[in-house]
Amino acid sequence: MTLRARTVRALGWRGLTVAGQALLQLVVLAVLARFVSPAEYGLVAVAGIAVAFGTLLSDAGIAPALVQREQVTREHVAGGFAASLLLGVLLCTLLWALAPALARFFDAPDAAAILRALSISFVFNGAGNVAAALLERRLAFGRLVLVDLGSYAIGYAPTAVSLAVLGYGAWALVVGMLVQAALRTAASYALVRHPVRPLWAPDGLAQLLRFGAGSTSMRLFNVIANRADYVVAGKLMGMASLGIYERAFRIMDVSVSYIGGAVAKVMFPAMARVQSDRDRLTTAYLVTLGGLHLLFLPLSVMFIAVAPEIVAVLLGPRWSGAVLPLRMLFALLPLRTATRLAEDLARSRGAVYRSTARKAVFAAAVAVFALLGGMARGLPGLAGGVLAAHVMDYVLMGGLALSLLDAGWRTHWRFVGNAVWLGLASAAVALPVAAVLRDHTAGPWPVLVGTTAAVVSSVGTLLAMVPGAGGPATTWVKDRVSGMPRYGDAHRARQRTPA
Repeated sequence: MTLRARTVRALGWRGLTVAGQALLQLVVLAVLARFVSPAEYGLVAVAGIAVAFGTLLSDAGIAPALVQREQVTREHVAGGFAASLLLGVLLCTLLWALAPALARFFDAPDAAAILRALSISFVFNGAGNVAAALLERRLAFGRLVLVDLGSYAIGYAPTAVSLAVLGYGAWALVVGMLVQAALRTAASYALVRHPVRPLWAPDGLAQLLRFGAGSTSMRLFNVIANRADYVVAGKLMGMASLGIYERAFRIMDVSVSYIGGAVAKVMFPAMARVQSDRDRLTTAYLVTLGGLHLLFLPLSVMFIAVAPEIVAVLLGPRWSGAVLPLRMLFALLPLRTATRLAEDLARSRGAVYRSTARKAVFAAAVAVFALLGGMARGLPGLAGGVLAAHVMDYVLMGGLALSLLDAGWRTHWRFVGNAVWLGLASAAVALPVAAVLRDHTAGPWPVLVGTTAAVVSSVGTLLAMVPGAGGPATTWVKDRVSGMPRYGDAHRARQRTPA
């Protein structure tokens, strides 16, 4: 099977995961919001800040290094596993000791016990990082579907929902997260069965760490950028405001994590395998970039228009303060997916240190803009500052990706320009339709259904009726699909072939 065929097949498997996980997570999110208060979500979000940093450091970039390398030996695997597990244990111990101090910083004494409980997840993650990386390297996304979807559906969802209904509040989320992490690690190892005996292989480990150090530093600044706004919300506004902002951000991030993340998960190993073939790499990046903009620009506009209804359905009446921040955050959808793809291109080419410098600027921008916006306008101002920082990141990472491909912004616009016009057309439809339905119907569902139908039908009509409306990305896909042999043609060709 060719790399193109394997990549398309992997995208199909990831699409299946996306549909299942997104739907399940939205249902679980809606249920939990009725039983867990904003302040309790804020406590878990405080712990999540520390957990995000520890999870990143628990493998020192070993997992992406295993995916990126052209050749991986037994020494790489065994040495990487031992180092990742050891780091997980050390980080667990460190967070356990620092938990009281972190809780005092946020004036949230109840967060200390939650921090200590979640520190155990570092050990689970350290034990499972290498197995997950090997599955990703092999493009075994059918198996990763079982791991990701199964650990959430069997682990987190029933555990968290059951305990929340019983009144355990924040601890329902904590126990659910630990069960999910344990199941994910066990399932990943069961599917790979890599060597686990500690092996001292300094050469192999050094090769992984050389790439991993740069990759980790780039991801570290990403984590800083993705958690600096949480720190500002928690420190300036308290646990309830942090809980509201965290849920708004999570609703936005569902589509980025599962749709954009699914594409990135497949494209990184695929681009890593053709990193020396400039033409194939350029085509893969630009076509995917154009496709992501075609999907997320209209989607972003539609979500902005119906944000009040999304909050009403998913979170309920006591979360009304999330509407304005959520509208600002929905504008991040095309920006975050595009920059994530650019990051994966940089990693596939080994340009991790050039990417790290840009991510450092991005992290500083999020911290400064979020602080200024939060002090001036509360949660909506904080979300606006985050949006401004993401625009900067889009320009910085997009410029890096284009430089690695010897392309320019004119080429970038050729692949995304049509998506911008479709986004503007979607805005011209979604905003007035949502406003009219809101004034003349009762409840959130008519507004959601009617606005979605209007946007989908208008965008679909434009793509079907206007030649080239989708831009070069859709043209490339159509050409490849039309050139693929159909089953009947292949069957008749075999019949005509003499024995």
